[in-house]
Amino acid sequence: GEGRRASRVLMDEAEAAGPPPFALAVVAGGCASATVDVAIYPLDTLKTRLQAPAGFAVSGGWRRLFAGVLPTALSSVPGGAVFFGVYELTKARLEGVAVDEAIPPAFNGIGGGGGLWHKDACAAVTAAAASCLVRTPAAIVSQRMQIGQYGSLREALSGVFAGGGWRGFYTGLAVSIAREL
Repeated sequence: GEGRRASRVLMDEAEAAGPPPFALAVVAGGCASATVDVAIYPLDTLKTRLQAPAGFAVSGGWRRLFAGVLPTALSSVPGGAVFFGVYELTKARLEGVAVDEAIPPAFNGIGGGGGLWHKDACAAVTAAAASCLVRTPAAIVSQRMQIGQYGSLREALSGVFAGGGWRGFYTGLAVSIAREL
């Protein structure tokens, strides 16, 4: 009905305006990422506690569902900014790259853009991998706080560093990147 027409007009206007300026994409991406990460944080805490070796109840149960949210919130803004920044830069760099002739014609219409969908996919994969470099250390600290291993951010940072140096903050980076892809 009327709502769909209005929505379509807004979408058409946005498409006609072209992509947002780089700085806007980076700032908006950082803010959106932080908003989402903080909003779903209690669900992440429950999942982490359910998977904890000590068990759900011992790891905190239903208490303090926002334990460890600070490192997540602090890393979400730069993590989202890195994602959207790398995404936009990668897309721009791929603009001059010819469409691969090996892509079957049946796939050329996927996602619109006349076969350019794989450039968007490549940009997204690159951006997700880059974003993991920012998000993984925060995830390590947050998870340790979620299960009650550390009671404060300072204690968690010290404990992770004492247990593995700077490498300790990147435990599982390859798996995180693989999951994002």
